[in-house]
Amino acid sequence: MWRIWRFTISPYLHPRRVKELPYWIPYAASYALSILETLALTCNSRIRNGSQEPFAVSVLGTKLYFLTNPADVSESFRNVTTLSWEKYLDVLLVSFGVKKNAMPLLHKDNQSLDRLFSTVTNTNNRARKRKLLDFADLAYRRQLAVDKVDELSSVFFRTLHETASWPQLAYKTTYGSHSRLTVRDLLDRTLARGIAKMFFGEVIFDLEPEMARHTLGFADGLWCLIYRYPRFLAKDFYNSYERILNAIEHFTALDPAETSQASFLIRNMIEAQKLAGLDARSAAALTSVLYEAAFANVHATAFWLLSYILFDNNLRSALCAEILPAFKDGQFDTTYIVQNCPLLESCFREVCRLHIVSYSVRLIEAQTKFGDKVLEPGNMLLVPFGQLHHDENVWGSDHAKFSPTRFLHSKGNSLASNQSYRPFGGGANLCPGKAFANRQVLSFTAYILYSYEVSVPLVDGKAQRMPLIQDNIPTFGTSVPQPGMDPLIDLTPRIIEPIQSIKSWS
Repeated sequence: MWRIWRFTISPYLHPRRVKELPYWIPYAASYALSILETLALTCNSRIRNGSQEPFAVSVLGTKLYFLTNPADVSESFRNVTTLSWEKYLDVLLVSFGVKKNAMPLLHKDNQSLDRLFSTVTNTNNRARKRKLLDFADLAYRRQLAVDKVDELSSVFFRTLHETASWPQLAYKTTYGSHSRLTVRDLLDRTLARGIAKMFFGEVIFDLEPEMARHTLGFADGLWCLIYRYPRFLAKDFYNSYERILNAIEHFTALDPAETSQASFLIRNMIEAQKLAGLDARSAAALTSVLYEAAFANVHATAFWLLSYILFDNNLRSALCAEILPAFKDGQFDTTYIVQNCPLLESCFREVCRLHIVSYSVRLIEAQTKFGDKVLEPGNMLLVPFGQLHHDENVWGSDHAKFSPTRFLHSKGNSLASNQSYRPFGGGANLCPGKAFANRQVLSFTAYILYSYEVSVPLVDGKAQRMPLIQDNIPTFGTSVPQPGMDPLIDLTPRIIEPIQSIKSWS
């Protein structure tokens, strides 16, 4: 009887309320371990059906509202009166491991941070509050400014050059005249290691030799933290995250001379957290959030981009020809890759459209209207970007397929600026590092395609399949492949002019 009342009679009596998707058992979400899978499948189903009405789902006693109309999404980004990103961020930080009793220190006006604030902004900060959380945001953005990003870029590309060389990739993986490994193994040895090193320096691998591998596992299972998924159901993920937190905590306790190779961001965050009186574990958790922000989508996007290229021989040949002018006189010009390789850029944007399925989240602080529907305060508002990326009115009837030339043929690049294309978020959640992430992924892909003949071998006499999305988990970033779908590849070094240096930024 309760079900008829809640999902039939009540919606009829209150047509302005957002329709809630029905379930069978009252409060089952509080203890049904499959609720997250059900939520993910429900959202993906509505994406495919093209519905643009707001809808709601009850999870663990909280109502989650979902926006799917591009116009509503744009309005949510502009609304800073009744929708709050900051208060949701507090919930998120506790999920990452910041202790609840440490949260006031993140919001406290701390005069001791005055000197550090002057290092991350050129404006006069005397009139503003000196909150640790504000400092973290400003320091992150300062690191990505033109005069600071070259520091990160040079370390990343130098590490890429070292780890992606034939002697390194051939070590322990040689199979005849080539190296045989999976795509994720390749990312672990190169991309993941480069990102960890550019943030913390080489010393992080002394503290945690498997930092790169655990970072991959952490990024894949990030949703477990956000949804507080039970530990006994995700032991590998929580183990990886504990190892990362332990490494960062030990890192922050080192003498400053031992952490001198760390990035501007990390060095200043260590000092700021100590001045604010943050305990060691909470400091490690806050630092891990910044680390995750720089890494989570990069490795997964590179996985999908490389996979699509390797399973399409014609595309791979076209891209190898397109990137060739970037390699000249022993130098790899990454700026050429970013500015003069339209097909590669189109592939990257298409991968972002199909696979970045993150959510923008807001806490509803007062009644909020979208069209004729009313959202009630005290609940969460989620914007699933994946649904926008499958709007048939914008992307056509083939919206579910990977089309490498989709953005190449877009007049005036109109698809890239369409309000239904938001792989890097929007409003308070607009990613400040999108240009750097773009350069990392495109340059990594170009480096591998130039340096190696890459092929997908038969396994047990059968052709491998292009990886499929694991769509039964509520991903909060870039989608992950289904278990067991990590393509095995063969890398054979090309007879080419060796790369002596990488021009990383200009």
